[in-house]
Amino acid sequence: MSEPDPTADTAHECLGVSPDAPPEEVKLAAARAKSQFNPDNYTEAEKRAARDRFHVVRAAEDALLADGEFPPERVSPPSAEALTVQAARDQITPGASVTVAVRVDDTPADEGVVRAGGVTAPIRNGRATLTPAPTNAGTEQTETATEPPDEVTLTATVGGATATTTVTVAPNLVVEPAETTVTAGDTLSVRVTDDRENPVDGHVKTPEGRASLTDGETRVTLAVPGEQTLTAVAGDRTGTATVTVTPQSGAIGLALGQTTVRVGEPLRVAVRRQSDGRLVAHATVESADGRSWAATDGRVRIRPTEPGQLRLTARRETAGTVTTTDSRTVTVVPSSVELAVSAPETVGTNEQFDVTVRESTGDPAAAVQVAARRDGETVAETVTDDRGQARLAVTRPGAYTLRASDDRPQTEVLPATRELTVVADASALAVEVVDPPTATSRRCRVVVRDEWGRRVPGATVSVAGRAGDGVETTTDESGTTTDERGSATVTVGDGRRELTVVHPTDHRTQTTLTVGEDSD
Repeated sequence: MSEPDPTADTAHECLGVSPDAPPEEVKLAAARAKSQFNPDNYTEAEKRAARDRFHVVRAAEDALLADGEFPPERVSPPSAEALTVQAARDQITPGASVTVAVRVDDTPADEGVVRAGGVTAPIRNGRATLTPAPTNAGTEQTETATEPPDEVTLTATVGGATATTTVTVAPNLVVEPAETTVTAGDTLSVRVTDDRENPVDGHVKTPEGRASLTDGETRVTLAVPGEQTLTAVAGDRTGTATVTVTPQSGAIGLALGQTTVRVGEPLRVAVRRQSDGRLVAHATVESADGRSWAATDGRVRIRPTEPGQLRLTARRETAGTVTTTDSRTVTVVPSSVELAVSAPETVGTNEQFDVTVRESTGDPAAAVQVAARRDGETVAETVTDDRGQARLAVTRPGAYTLRASDDRPQTEVLPATRELTVVADASALAVEVVDPPTATSRRCRVVVRDEWGRRVPGATVSVAGRAGDGVETTTDESGTTTDERGSATVTVGDGRRELTVVHPTDHRTQTTLTVGEDSD
């Protein structure tokens, strides 16, 4: 690998590599050459030549790695029409910086300068940032000039071509508080205008926050004693004023939103001056057990975590003087959750049935105990899962009460109950032959019902020849399923047949011998 030569006739010679050099060697040589001829490494006088060499090196790299053209067209100085300059902002305040974008034929310029009066900034990657010096409008820059101009002209120069743009210099805002001395916590009126006394829209910032300007006016509350700064902002323009805030004086009191709350519920607390009832800023509310809450604007919300008596006081410290209030007591009762339980009204003995428990909010009640009780005795119990669901079965018939309950710390859980009837002989199924077979058709339609007369969909019906009397059992049909109305149609053979029905969920069975006739 030899030294790069941007004046060479071939791309390989330009980068200083052999014609059979692999792509890795080409990339390495191109990177070295671009670093060597980077225009940023040269003075303003040398930049044009460096930029041309850099352009040739990049073209050689493209030719070897991406089938580009070499030698490239020589870069000529930009024309005045090809050069554009644009400021990032149309308006600035006195002493503010402005960033300018400079492009040549829509490509960021990588050389040249931008001037504003006597201030010059180099162009880097198509941008230049400078702070225009204070000048008098319509006059040349002088060392004694202090008044800002109405406009500043920004001139970009690249390779002998120039382009200009202008930005407006807006004066700072005038901030006029109604009073220069206020008491902490008082409300203060503020007016903001421009240099021609025209009201402006924007906002005023204080240590406590910001307040919007409407027709140049707003009201703010200053709570911290001392010298406080009001800052007005309207677009790019700003203005400030200083207000002296004196500490509040006199006795203070503690006001409670309620005297009884539940655990976790918000308790509204306000600290006010007893003389006029105004809120006391930057006070502290404290409990008898050592906890404290900052009432920055004189108000705070407290969420008690334990039931019992919560005793509160408030204190305020200004200029080394501490003022406290009499204590106030709040009764904190456990939080309340009401349960709701849903289950079938009637089930059979030993039948598994579903129970769902939810809280009054509609959320599932997990880990809740569900019990079936009769005459004060628990005969079956279970616990709900994360979905608030459980399964239960009762072995004896009778009237029961389902009870859902939970013992939670710091929470009062209101139990839920539901009446439950358990009937005997829950294993019986009834099979009714609706359309018996005939001499011309051996098709037979049956309906399956449970012990309460409800139709059973999904039951399995099988038909077989009756075993006995030396006759071998034969199967006519097996696995027919009842439809949504508990009905099924099966084929039966000659002679007396047995119909066997299997329940779809608990696999109870029932056999009937009412189909067909004995053969001779």
